[in-house]
Amino acid sequence: MLTFLRGFLNAFKGKADMERIVKVIAQDNPDEFAEKMNNFIESAKAGNIEPMLTLTSPITRQRHGDDALRHLYATQYVELFKLYPHSRPGSNSEYINDAGGRGWRFTNVFASDKGPTTAVSVVVLREQGALYVCSVSAKP
Repeated sequence: MLTFLRGFLNAFKGKADMERIVKVIAQDNPDEFAEKMNNFIESAKAGNIEPMLTLTSPITRQRHGDDALRHLYATQYVELFKLYPHSRPGSNSEYINDAGGRGWRFTNVFASDKGPTTAVSVVVLREQGALYVCSVSAKP
């Protein structure tokens, strides 16, 4: 009987934990975060560095400096989306809630005109009450 009660209480606790998790994630609607990611990617595709910089985390901007980020964006991300301009259907998203902040990591596959693909991950976090792109990485 005691084992049954422990199992029952653990199941109830699990339900409460799930409700709390759903509530937290609902506050961080992935669609809002995905919109920031899409704006960043569309700016990169168009070669518009300043909007990319505006969408970048203030912490990242302070750490690296705007001039260094402009150079990075022009030489890496604008070039990346020139080589791989086509987003493939489907994506993967992962909720992040750690010391670095709360937000979402989106991973999408982009294709070149000639067929090769690359996976691009973009992390968008809430900082100082607003949403910002914090990191971008690509893997062939």
